[in-house]
Amino acid sequence: MIRCVIFDMWGTLIEPVNEPDYYRERVLRLLHLVNANVNEEIALRAYNWIRSELDSYRKDTLNEVPATIEIRLFLRSLGLEYFPEEQKLLEAYSYPFLNLTRFKGRDVLSEIKEVKLGVLSNSPYHDMVVKRLEMEGLLHSLKAVVTSHVIGRRKPSPEPFKAILELMSCSPEETLMVGDTDDDGCGAWGVGLKSAVLEGGRCSDYFIRSLDDLLEVIV
Repeated sequence: MIRCVIFDMWGTLIEPVNEPDYYRERVLRLLHLVNANVNEEIALRAYNWIRSELDSYRKDTLNEVPATIEIRLFLRSLGLEYFPEEQKLLEAYSYPFLNLTRFKGRDVLSEIKEVKLGVLSNSPYHDMVVKRLEMEGLLHSLKAVVTSHVIGRRKPSPEPFKAILELMSCSPEETLMVGDTDDDGCGAWGVGLKSAVLEGGRCSDYFIRSLDDLLEVIV
């Protein structure tokens, strides 16, 4: 019996409307904030290089690198040393996440009844995940929102899974993890959860083509 369902965020519940525009908007907003007279294409290449290097580190170590560090490394790569207050930088960083993404899971989450719901996200900035869920009117229906930013460790390491299970008061055997990568499915298996990975994967108990298929799995 499935009594608890945990959703991945990026790629599962939301996706960028246009990925190149997503990262370009982040770069432009950060440059505007620091009044940087830097060529847009040069800045975008610098940011993509920084992001690629950090993502490799995150993948290899499963340690999270907070967005604040990512932002500062990017600006310093352009020779910039002046930084506005941290909150303004994070607002610029978050803008595309909040405004240039489509939310895929609203209807499904609204239809799931009598089951505890949570979100577990690999994200370098916790507050933007919470804000995006709040914008969809779904935050009140979730028992917990856990991110790698808060835990310091990323899926598929066991720490984030254990943290959200504790917050939701759910046991592994009654919990389903829903995601789109093996980080979600194999990480879930590692702590005894069932998993449903979109389009399958190495570690998936249930094959689902879309989130709509979940209703048949849970009921």
